[in-house]
Amino acid sequence: MTTTHEPPWTTGADDEVFRESLRLASALEFTGEAGITSGSVDSLAWRHWTVAFATRLAATSVDPGPFAGIECGVADGTTAFFALRELQNRRSEHEFHLYDSWDEIPADSVSASEKFQAGRYGGLSRNLTERNLAQFSSRVVWHEGLLPASLARQPLPPDRVGYIHIDLNVAEPTRLVCEQLWPRLARGGVILFDDYGWLGFEDTKRVVDGFVDATTGALLLKMPTAQALLLKVR
Repeated sequence: MTTTHEPPWTTGADDEVFRESLRLASALEFTGEAGITSGSVDSLAWRHWTVAFATRLAATSVDPGPFAGIECGVADGTTAFFALRELQNRRSEHEFHLYDSWDEIPADSVSASEKFQAGRYGGLSRNLTERNLAQFSSRVVWHEGLLPASLARQPLPPDRVGYIHIDLNVAEPTRLVCEQLWPRLARGGVILFDDYGWLGFEDTKRVVDGFVDATTGALLLKMPTAQALLLKVR
């Protein structure tokens, strides 16, 4: 995203962790399956700042005590890296649950308008993702398999969650994950949607809008990065 004003993370103590995370992220390993390389991390700074801010918002809004986060759609672990760095700085007791198949998107999970997604991400590697997040190994719980079915397998997701990031690229699994995880989201918790506003992802936008209107009674902050943020206020 190109802007004509100063990005919000360039000064101030609140964004010091993010600035360091942005510097460190270029040293992560990338499969290229998620469209990110070491040379493109800076160009995605707005997206990753939103991840860091959403995590920070959840960490400061949810009542004190053990904090749990969930990411659905992990790929190489880049967004989880930014979220975990923020949690490491703000919540002494926390755990982060990572859900991904680390395999291609099945053809039977996509709608007619999403056929271009079928077969993508077959080159992902959980081993690579584990190396990228090795410094957080004591805080991470791995869940390998297709969503939403993997939500029903042991270990189960936490009963009380503060932060959820959903980046599944496909509408129907997104809807089902929202329905299953919303009751677990604590007051003050945040859901960040990655695919909300991208061209070609209109089905995802439709199911997110339908879920928010029918279930949450909350407002959805729609951002020019194509992300959208939902805050559970009651």
